[in-house]
Amino acid sequence: MDDAAYPAIPETPEDSELVEEMTDGRAAVVTIKGQRRVLHAPRNPVTFVPVPPRSILTLDWVYGYRGSDTRKNLWVLPSGELLYYVAAVAVILDRTDDVQRHYTEHTEDIQ
Repeated sequence: MDDAAYPAIPETPEDSELVEEMTDGRAAVVTIKGQRRVLHAPRNPVTFVPVPPRSILTLDWVYGYRGSDTRKNLWVLPSGELLYYVAAVAVILDRTDDVQRHYTEHTEDIQ
């Protein structure tokens, strides 16, 4: 890679110093790399009211298999279905009907 294409990373605290102070409640004086800038607040700020989405995402199919860093992570159930996991999702695969069921209540990766 060509390092010249990327900006230099500040080496000293003086190069990356960021000091903010409010002057009149509508502007901030900011010092970046030794240069002072005045940033003004908008006169008519837009208020954002978060609205929850109208749809709920559902998991249709899990692609992949975590087998590179784990062992004994594939089971054949008495019903003939396969049980395995990908990240935090346990997958039960019915090979005859080509249908998956998912357990998604884990909060961390299954190991």
